[in-house]
Amino acid sequence: MQKIHNAGMMLLIIGLTSCDKSGIQDDARDVADIKALSATRAKAFNEGNADEIAATFTESGSLMAPDMTSMTGREAVRGYYQRIFDQYKTFLGSVYKEVMVPAISPMAWDMLR
Repeated sequence: MQKIHNAGMMLLIIGLTSCDKSGIQDDARDVADIKALSATRAKAFNEGNADEIAATFTESGSLMAPDMTSMTGREAVRGYYQRIFDQYKTFLGSVYKEVMVPAISPMAWDMLR
């Protein structure tokens, strides 16, 4: 169960770094976007919907699941989660006490894309 939870957290982290972001948004908007993505991901995970999880990734987005090599692209992400859903009944809760958005320079952001 811990591996499934870890995989879900990795999805959030990788999904967020794979998002397209044109310019720097203010922190409040970033926090709202992070919470919305997390809620979408948790709902899809709890429904066993690998397609919806994969849709939160870009085609160049990477998933680094525990004890596995990284995989790239929506189809790889979809396949990974579908195998989990085919084998296990899953539940993921997403609750945050605080979300902090670090300052990042436009040059650094371009490197993340």
